[in-house]
Amino acid sequence: MAQSRKPDTKFAELKRCSADLLKYSELLQRFEQSDFGNQLGNAFRGLDTDCEQLMLLRDWYKKVRACYGIGFGKRVAIGSGLFNLDGEIIKGVHLIEKSQISSRLMTLVKRVEHEAKLLPRISSLLEEHASWLGEQGVLMQSYRQVRNTLIALQGWFINPDISLEQMTHSSEILQNINDLQISLENDSLQLGAFLQLTPLACGAYKNNQLTLDTINDTLNFAEQLVDKINCVSLATQIRHLASGSDYDLLCRDGGEIVSKWNEQIKNAELYALETKLERSQWLKSTDGSLNTLIERNERAIQQPRWLNGWVNFIRCYEQMHENGLQRIWSAVLAGSLPIEKVELGLALAIHDQLAREVIHIHPELMRVSGSQRNALQKSFKDYDKKLIELQRQRIAAKIACRNIPEGNSGGKKSEYTELALIKNELGKRTRHIPIRQLVNRACNALVAIKPCFMMGPMSAAHYLEPGRMEFDLVVMDEASQVKPEDALGVIARGKQLVVVGDPKQLPPTSFFDRSADGEDDDDAAALSDTDSILDAALPLFPMRRLRWHYRSRHEKLIAYSNRHFYNSDLVIFPSPNAESPEYGIKFTYVSKGRFSNQHNIEEAQAVAEAVLHHAQHRPGESLGVVAMSSKQRDQIERAIDELRRNRPEFNDAIDGLYAMEESLFVKNLENVQGDERDVIFISFTYGPSEHGGKVYQRFGPINSDVGWRRLNVLFTRSKKRMHVFSSMRSEDVLTSETSKLGVISLKGFLQFAESGKLDSLTTHTGRAPDSDFEVAVMEALNHAGFECEPQVGVAGFFIDLAVKDPGCPGRYLMGIECDGAAYHSAKSARDRDRLRQEVLERLGWRISRIWSTDWFSNPDEVLSPIIRKLHELKTLAPDVVVPSYEYVETIESSAEVASDSIDSLMPNLGLKEQLKYFATHVIEVELPNVDADRRLLRPAMLEALLEHQPLSRSEFVERIPHYLRQATDVYEAQRFLDRVLALIDGEEAEANDAAFESELA
Repeated sequence: MAQSRKPDTKFAELKRCSADLLKYSELLQRFEQSDFGNQLGNAFRGLDTDCEQLMLLRDWYKKVRACYGIGFGKRVAIGSGLFNLDGEIIKGVHLIEKSQISSRLMTLVKRVEHEAKLLPRISSLLEEHASWLGEQGVLMQSYRQVRNTLIALQGWFINPDISLEQMTHSSEILQNINDLQISLENDSLQLGAFLQLTPLACGAYKNNQLTLDTINDTLNFAEQLVDKINCVSLATQIRHLASGSDYDLLCRDGGEIVSKWNEQIKNAELYALETKLERSQWLKSTDGSLNTLIERNERAIQQPRWLNGWVNFIRCYEQMHENGLQRIWSAVLAGSLPIEKVELGLALAIHDQLAREVIHIHPELMRVSGSQRNALQKSFKDYDKKLIELQRQRIAAKIACRNIPEGNSGGKKSEYTELALIKNELGKRTRHIPIRQLVNRACNALVAIKPCFMMGPMSAAHYLEPGRMEFDLVVMDEASQVKPEDALGVIARGKQLVVVGDPKQLPPTSFFDRSADGEDDDDAAALSDTDSILDAALPLFPMRRLRWHYRSRHEKLIAYSNRHFYNSDLVIFPSPNAESPEYGIKFTYVSKGRFSNQHNIEEAQAVAEAVLHHAQHRPGESLGVVAMSSKQRDQIERAIDELRRNRPEFNDAIDGLYAMEESLFVKNLENVQGDERDVIFISFTYGPSEHGGKVYQRFGPINSDVGWRRLNVLFTRSKKRMHVFSSMRSEDVLTSETSKLGVISLKGFLQFAESGKLDSLTTHTGRAPDSDFEVAVMEALNHAGFECEPQVGVAGFFIDLAVKDPGCPGRYLMGIECDGAAYHSAKSARDRDRLRQEVLERLGWRISRIWSTDWFSNPDEVLSPIIRKLHELKTLAPDVVVPSYEYVETIESSAEVASDSIDSLMPNLGLKEQLKYFATHVIEVELPNVDADRRLLRPAMLEALLEHQPLSRSEFVERIPHYLRQATDVYEAQRFLDRVLALIDGEEAEANDAAFESELA
C-alpha cells in the first residue's frame, strides 16, 4: 500500500510486491467477514480495535476464575457476580481497597476476637451471620456487656487502672488459693502431722512463715533420713530418739566415726593408687561379707612378699601404659590373649595402626576392591591384545596404500620391469624367467607389495643382486648356525641389523657340505665347527636376553639345560602336573642294544615299538624322533616301515601322527634345531659293540669342544614329555678332568634321566611364604580341607600358593597369586597383568588372585568362591592312566624278545652255525611266508656271506654278486641284513682278538 501511494513507483517494483499484496487482500477480506463484531460488541473497531485493552480484559477474567473457581459454590457465585456488577460499583470497591478500609476492618475484627477469648460471654455474639454495626450489632452489644461487668468488678481492686489481663491473672490465683485451702482442711494426714502443732492462719495480712519453716525443716529431715541413711537400723534408731539432745549426741559420735572412716578411705585410696588396686576385683570374692573381707585382708598382711611381686607387676603395667599398650594388657588379663601370643598381638596392633595411617594418607586405598582391579586387569588385557591386532592392521593398511611402480610395459616383453613384469609372469603357465632376474627387474614393485622378505643367507646372496635392493631392517634368526661369511651379504643389504639366536645351541658346521656318498663320519663333522655371526656380533653390539622359557610344560624338560648350560638364569614356569606320567622325562634302558657301524639295530627297534605304542595310546600328542647319527635315523625309519608292514592294522594310527599340524618326524641331531613336538623320543644310539661288552668312548660330534651345544638342542625340543632310549647307562660314560664338556653333559643327562633327580630341582621349593598375608590364606584353605604349598616354582618364577589335589597326589588344583612382592616386582604392566598369567594358563594352571584390600575387609567373602571352585576341580578318585613303567616294559620286551632266545647259544657256535640258527629261529619265525629261494640266508647267499664276510651295507653291495642280491626278498633284507652283518662283524672281532692273543703269546 505504501508503494501504491508513491506516484513514481515503477511497475517492476509493484510486480515484485504483487504476491504480498494479494496475500494481504485475502487476509483483510477474511478479517472483515469474521464474527469478531458480535463477540466483542462496541469494542470491535475493525483494524483500529484496541487489542491491548482486550488482552487486559481477558487477563482479568482469567485471574477472577483462577481466584474464585469454576462450577458451583459460594466463591464461584462471588466470581460470577463480579462479571455482572455495574462499573461504578467496581470503581467504588477499588476506591475502598485503595483507602485501606478493609485492612482496618480486619484489625478491628482481630481485636474483638481477642477480647472474646477473655470474656466468654462476648464470644457467643460472634455468629457467622451476625451484624456488626448498629445498636444491636456485635460491637455495641459487646461494648455494653464489657462496661457493665467492669463497673461491678472495679470495687474489688485497689488500682483503678488495672488491665483486663492482670484482672484475669489475679482471679486465677485467688481461685487456686481457695482450692488449696479446701484441700488442706479436708486432708486428715496433713492435719494430724503438722497443723495440730502449728496451725496455718488463712486470710490477708496473715504471717505463717514460722509454721512453714517448721514444716519444711521436718520434711527435709525426713527426706535425709530416707535418702541419705542406707543403714536400716540407724534410721530406725533415729526415728525412736526421745529428744533433740539425743540426736545431737548421736551426731557428735557419728562425726568422730566419719572422721576416722574418711582417714581410712584416704589411706586405702593412697594404697590403691600406689599398688593400682581395683576395689571391685579385691572385693569380688568376698560376696559383700565383712568377715570375708577381713579374712582376705589379714591373709594379705601375713604375706608381705607377695606385695613385691605385685609392685613389679604394676611397674610393667605402667610401662605398657606409657607405650600405649593398654589394650594388649587388658586382653591378657581378660584371658582373650594368651601370654605366648603377646608378641603376635603386638605385631598385629602395630601393623593395624600402620595400615590405618597409610589409609589416612591415601584414602583412595579404601575404595580399591578386587572386582575393580580384576575389571581393570581384564580391560588392560583386552586393550593390549587389541592394540597388537590394530598395529598389524595399521601396518597392512599402510602397505596397501603404497603406490606400486608400474614400470616399463611397452616394447619388448624382455624389457618389462616392475609391476608390468610381475603381471606378465603371472599370466604365464610355462617358460617363466629366472627368479633372480625377476627380483632384480621388479625389485621396487616387489618391495611395495611385500616389504618383508624371508629367505636364508645363501638365497639372499643368490637372488638379490648387490646394490639393487636395500632393506631398512635385517633380522637374522637362528644366527648361531650362520657363518659370518654367509651373513655378510645379507648384512650389506640392510640399514639396521638384529641378530637373534642362542649362543648355546648348534654352531655352524660343514656337516651338510659333504657329498652323499662320502663317509658318514660324525667325528669329521665335529672338527669343522666355526664361530657364527652370533658369536661375532655378541661382543660388538648391545645385547638383550629373552629369559622366559615358554616351550616346556614341565620344569624337568628344561631343568638340566637351565642348570648346566644357562647357569640357572632362565625363568621357568612351574607345571601344575608335577608327578603326572604324561609330563617329564622317561628313561628306557635297551639292555640288548649294540652299537655297530654308526647305528644300533636293537635300539632302533625299541624306538619303533615306542612310536607304534604312542600312535595307539597318545594320538593327540605330536611326536618327534631324534637319533645321534644319520645311519641311526635311517635304521629307525626302516624299523617303523617294517612294523607298519607287519601290523597293517596300526597304519591308520601312525598316519594320524603324520597328518597332524606338527607331523611325526625322524631326524638326526644335526637337523633338529628349531623343531618342537609334544613328545620327543631320543635314541642315544651309542652303546657296547656286543652284548655285555664295554662302551667305547667314541660319541661322534659330542666329543668336540662344542658338543654340549648339540646336546642342549637335543634336550630342549619337547613340550610335554621326553623319552630317552639308551643302550648304555651313565656309568658307561667315563669322564676325567680332561673330558670335553659335551661328554660330561652326556653322562650327567643320562644320570638325570635315569634317576629323575637334579640338585636344586624341585617344584616344591620349601621356601617360606613371602608375607603373613599368604600365611593367613594358607591357614584358611587348610581349615577348609585343602593343603597348600607356598612358593611353588623352579627358577626365576614362583607361584605364591599352590593348592594340592587331595585325590591326585602330584597335581595342583589351582595357583593363588597374592598382590605381594612378586606382583610388584614385575618390570611392566604387560608382564604383571597379562603375560605371566597367560603362560601359566597355557601350562594348565588355573589362577585365582586375592587382593589384600579385599582380604583385610572380608576374608570369608573372598575365599568362598575359591573354595567352591576347588571342590568342583578336586579329583574324587585317582585317574586311570597308563603307567610309565608299563610303557617302558612294552618297549623293552618287544625289542629284546627275539635276541633273548639265541644270545645264550651264540657264543658257543661258529659263524656258519650262528647264521643258520638266526635264520631258523628268528627270520623264519617272524617272516614265515617268504619263499625259500628268496630267503636272505638261503644256502647260496650263506656261502657268499661266509666267503666275503661283508661288515657294512656298502661292502655287502660291493662283495656279494648282483644276482644273489637281486633274488633276495627286499623286506627281509631291510629287516634283518644289519643283524646279519653285525653277527659277521662280531665273528671277525673275535678272530682278531684271538690272533692278537696268539701274537702276545
